[in-house]
Amino acid sequence: MPTLFKSDYATLEHAMASRLVRVIRSNKQFEDAVAAKNEVARWNTVLGRLEVSELGLLLDWRLVPLTTDPDVLREVVAGTDSIGCRFARHAVLMTTPLGALQAQRLQRVHESHPEIFTDEQQAYGYVMGR
Repeated sequence: MPTLFKSDYATLEHAMASRLVRVIRSNKQFEDAVAAKNEVARWNTVLGRLEVSELGLLLDWRLVPLTTDPDVLREVVAGTDSIGCRFARHAVLMTTPLGALQAQRLQRVHESHPEIFTDEQQAYGYVMGR
């Protein structure tokens, strides 16, 4: 997949043939809410250059370290939700069922709307419209 953007926090890839954009978060923790907000704004700028209304978005959060900082969580969830709503489908891929439960809790608290998966094949199938 061609890389659109790379930072210490994430890599953004665009698989044109699969009609998919993947945001792969690294294991680097955001220092604070400002760092999270600035990083997500960079993703938004990069993705703003693409016509995404018929693409799927996969937020691959499998490497993300656990955080309980509500300000960081708010910035990441709100920012990725504003990005995801422009795509035909968007999903979050977590490593474990516990991670999926955390993502579901954040969905309820922040009124977020991605589908949540722990199975990579199912997540790809969903975002690619299969």
